Amino acid sequence: MTGKNKVEALYRITFALIVISFVFLPLVISSDSLSPAEGGAAPRLNSISPSVIYAGGTTPITILGENFSPQAIVSIYGEGLVLAGSFRTQDFAREVMVADGYAYVADDSAGLEVIRISNPRQLARVGSCDTEGTAHGVWVSGEYAYLADGDQGLAVINISDPENPKPCAHLALGGYAWKIKGRDGLVYLANDQGLAIVDVHDPLKPGLKAVCETPGSACGLSLSGDYAYVADWSKGVSIIKISDPNSPRLVRSFDTSGLAKAVCTVGEYAYVANGAAGLKVIHINDPENPLLVASLDVSGDAEGIWAAGGRVYLAAADAGLQMIDVRDAAKPGLIGSYDTTGLACGLWVEDDYVYMADGPSGLQIINTHRFPSLGGCDTAGDVQGLWIGEDYAYLAGGERGLEIVALGGNQPTLATTYHLQGMARKVEVSGNYAYVVDNRTGVYVINIQDPTHPLPAGSYYSRGIPYGLSLNSPLLYVADGTDGVAILDITKPSPQVLGRVRIPGVVMDVLAREKAVYAACAEQGLVIIAADSPTAPIIKGYCDTPGKAQGVWVEGEIAYVADGTEGLALINVQDQTHPTLLAQVDTQGEASDVVVSGGYAFIADGQGDLAVADVRNPHKPLLIAHVEVPGIVREVFLKNGKIYLAAGEAGLQILAQSFCWTLEVAEVSSDGTRIQAFLPPGLRRGDYTLRVTNPDGLADWQTDMIGISGLVYIPEGLNILFCPDGQEGILTSDELLAYLEEDYAKSVQGYDPVSQKFQTTAWVNGEIQGKEFILSDAGACLLYMKRGKMVDFSIDQIEVYSLSQIINRLSPGMSLLGIPTGLSSTALTSYQLLTELLKTGNVSSLQRYSQQGGNWLAAYRFMGQNCGDAYPLPPGEGCLLYVPATPSN
Repeated sequence: MTGKNKVEALYRITFALIVISFVFLPLVISSDSLSPAEGGAAPRLNSISPSVIYAGGTTPITILGENFSPQAIVSIYGEGLVLAGSFRTQDFAREVMVADGYAYVADDSAGLEVIRISNPRQLARVGSCDTEGTAHGVWVSGEYAYLADGDQGLAVINISDPENPKPCAHLALGGYAWKIKGRDGLVYLANDQGLAIVDVHDPLKPGLKAVCETPGSACGLSLSGDYAYVADWSKGVSIIKISDPNSPRLVRSFDTSGLAKAVCTVGEYAYVANGAAGLKVIHINDPENPLLVASLDVSGDAEGIWAAGGRVYLAAADAGLQMIDVRDAAKPGLIGSYDTTGLACGLWVEDDYVYMADGPSGLQIINTHRFPSLGGCDTAGDVQGLWIGEDYAYLAGGERGLEIVALGGNQPTLATTYHLQGMARKVEVSGNYAYVVDNRTGVYVINIQDPTHPLPAGSYYSRGIPYGLSLNSPLLYVADGTDGVAILDITKPSPQVLGRVRIPGVVMDVLAREKAVYAACAEQGLVIIAADSPTAPIIKGYCDTPGKAQGVWVEGEIAYVADGTEGLALINVQDQTHPTLLAQVDTQGEASDVVVSGGYAFIADGQGDLAVADVRNPHKPLLIAHVEVPGIVREVFLKNGKIYLAAGEAGLQILAQSFCWTLEVAEVSSDGTRIQAFLPPGLRRGDYTLRVTNPDGLADWQTDMIGISGLVYIPEGLNILFCPDGQEGILTSDELLAYLEEDYAKSVQGYDPVSQKFQTTAWVNGEIQGKEFILSDAGACLLYMKRGKMVDFSIDQIEVYSLSQIINRLSPGMSLLGIPTGLSSTALTSYQLLTELLKTGNVSSLQRYSQQGGNWLAAYRFMGQNCGDAYPLPPGEGCLLYVPATPSN
């Protein structure tokens, strides 16, 4: 292998450091054997090591500081998708199809690869089948996989046994086959000469039925009814009538003003991956008269496409995955992206996962559940307020009045609109009635017993300009602008005024609670009103805020005020006559509304943003996320784990209520100065905020920053290495050591399951000597580093563990361990290794078989000391490691 090929081989390996058996612990682990931080003292975070890690796999980190509780909670905050799994194929992954728990990958010159995907974290190639050509497309039906095999045309492979796929037929087509689809015993191939139709009722004897030439170079296709839609490169989309497969007929070519590389049809629309020109949306209700309805530029070069459930997924080459909202086909909008490490070529979408054929990076599985956006409904109004029921959303749609949106099914849809005289600003619902604030009239009461046919029921005419309202049946409180707060009796549909509180300035919002009513006043800040006498209400207390108060929420003894350009204000209202300002959060926008749930504040922050703050410590709130959404966010409503937003002209927007991750904590040292934790795999590159909290004192916590980069750090000392099955034949022990360099690496050792011995390769006097072996064939390997090194392998997933970092992840019981002493004269002894292993107190004994004495030698831990046999650990042999169910002394 040439030097260049060796380096390329290094780039094609996914390796992780692993103990032969280990278990993942729960997210937060408590240990009864450790004593808590004395007196609930505040934790102090001094450092995080490493401070920059690789963006791929599960990665150990060490947090140093003081006063860490045994139950310390470690969290990171950030946004993005999670890489659920990754598998490096043998060549260049072009396309993928998923069926029956397997991913079938068209892998260029390597033919077909079959990958088991039942557990995305543990992908494994179970079979492969080389073809005579170059596999670009794949279609699976029953016991057969059909490949678009480049200049060899169609290849048919028997996959009845996925672990042993076998070629059974092929058919030359006279051109170059790029992509393939199938149905009803026929397969359709996009051949550079046009569309080829092949009869595969007998897969062992495929027969060409017809070819329909196209004006361009056919490279993608989609089937819909009696038509095939062919991505025809520079000629756009060619539409072919296939109602008679023996005589297909070209009925129309449609110019897409770019390079049409792939096409997907859903309902009345064809979605085209148009190369550098992004996405094209074509109306095909009349296939012979298509109409372009929308275009959208995206990052990268659109190569592959999938459409389902109101979304389009684009494989965008070096820009990875681009996800687009097409519920309104005329207004497509980007809702998320994930930059894969290879070149995204083709994709398959199933459940919450996108299976991406990522070129040199193989198969990537992306969990789209972490996309913040869950959709929405772009209504005709300028939505300023909302209330969410089980089946319907009620929107204050500005000049459009009350807009009622049906929430059932895959996509919210506008059910009806009820027009008002002025501008609808806020809405609340109780029973069969909706109460809508109208800036000209006051409050409309609308009967919504049948939400699709709302009827007038009553009204309240305001003397001011009302902005908000709050229900506490049978009372309704109205934020009546310059006329203070009005208190209405709503026992009857036509509200009656019971009382009013005059407040200097403009009252923007009001919130009724059992013991008090809280008003957000632009000039006065927070105003607290006694709730015990609605006919004679009185003001109990004020707390001026730095900005202009727009909205208010109360949880326990804390009031949260959306304070305009000053962000979020937190106020202690335990003493309602003397509320006190505790803290502020700069939300970076203009806060108009806030809702608090589970210790997090969700803030409507104006121009296209939802801000999220951790407010579990009201004295020290922390802004943890800023999510961009379409429109202008004016109000927030939480329900059933979802965030509903009144988003102005973007209507109703729905987000997932998840913006942070709690890390797996493996160990908190007994003196409370060190935490061993693990960052989850799949975090996107960038900076994250890491926080340490003592649960027995949530008022105290500290944060620091940690960066995610493309580098991986291999620490000094003993490391345990695992190369997935998909890497066999790619990287040898000699090549790895040469890449790591003599000044850093010493030796690498792999266990041979046939001879049951450890094979060793090592640096000796400036040369690599010993047994050269393929790392993945050896299974679990051991790497000994003279000193730590930051390495850029430019690959998608690396999990690095030193022995001392992962010892707590060993499963109770026996494990097989090899000692990579290499060919040097310096050998570890059993006591030396046991001392290293026992730093955490979780290993009881170490044994190896003595070839000379014919017996087992044991070193073990007794009464806190190393006891038993002190024996050398020679190269080429292994030992047995025993991990007890409970920590040993």
